[in-house]
Amino acid sequence: MDCFHRCARRPHESEMLEATLRMRVLARLLSGVKEQVRAPLAGRRPVSEFVLGVQERFIPEQGEEFAVVDLRRGKVRDVEAEMSEHGASLPPRHCLSQIFRAVGTVQGSEEANVNLTRLKESTEYSARREELRLAEIALMRHREEVAALRRQLPGGAPVEDYQFLEGPRRLADGDEPIAQVRLSELFSAPSRSLIIYHLMYGKQQTEPCPMCTMWIDGFAGIAHHLGQNVDFAVAAAADPIALRAFARARGWERLRLLSCADNTFQYDLGAEEADGRQDSTVSVFTLDADCTPRHSYTTHPAMSDDINQRGIDLLAPVWHLLDLTPQGRGDWYAGLEY
Repeated sequence: MDCFHRCARRPHESEMLEATLRMRVLARLLSGVKEQVRAPLAGRRPVSEFVLGVQERFIPEQGEEFAVVDLRRGKVRDVEAEMSEHGASLPPRHCLSQIFRAVGTVQGSEEANVNLTRLKESTEYSARREELRLAEIALMRHREEVAALRRQLPGGAPVEDYQFLEGPRRLADGDEPIAQVRLSELFSAPSRSLIIYHLMYGKQQTEPCPMCTMWIDGFAGIAHHLGQNVDFAVAAAADPIALRAFARARGWERLRLLSCADNTFQYDLGAEEADGRQDSTVSVFTLDADCTPRHSYTTHPAMSDDINQRGIDLLAPVWHLLDLTPQGRGDWYAGLEY
């Protein structure tokens, strides 16, 4: 069974040239079936020659050249709408009995099947892994689109130049003297962003949050890398001595540790309730030319009524590594001691 079919009726092939050229290479997976359509492109070189590894080889008809329009990255109705404007329509789609593996030489594209190891895997495994690879590409692209939306946010509200308490930079130097430092003084340069992780520790949160602790353990390991691009600090409602004692036990030598028990920083950024309950939060700030701190972005684990634990998963490699395994992350929860 040929998994390719014509996008346009033959009388409309010349009319479809411009529409086809404008089409983006789209993508989707339907019930595990990879569908492809071919669109005539007179006078153009083929995008690729595919070898359909399961059943047969596709060879363009003599005198015809085709561009592969792969329906994996978008919605079929978008293609149908584009084509209907030019008097053409998609023919009925075939229900393939098995997934075709397209092995080709499409340069700079995810169209070609990729052998990720030299192991001799089963046909079923290879097909399912290819389906997963394409889904991973789609996820990567979507993640980049979301990051672009975040970068494109307009400047947020100017914020108070909050005053924090901070001990010596080196934990090994003890806890005295305790100095006062303002939010604007946490920026090492006006052009840099400042990221603050709000640790759930202090007031109603009498013990440090285990999940926050896991995240900050990771931040401590990459702080010198972060420092090449941004400024970073951890803020908590705990008093400076208690915060530094816990940080010392965790080995957070490279992190700036700020106590904000005596100001409204946590509350204003949504990391604290009126009764003193704490919430894990990440906030980003920028600095105006007149040294006024400005809010840029804040996020919490809770994203909606039905998502209350996943909002900052991207900040912890632990989840991503667990998600690579057949067992997945399950209902595992971090602890302070193992």
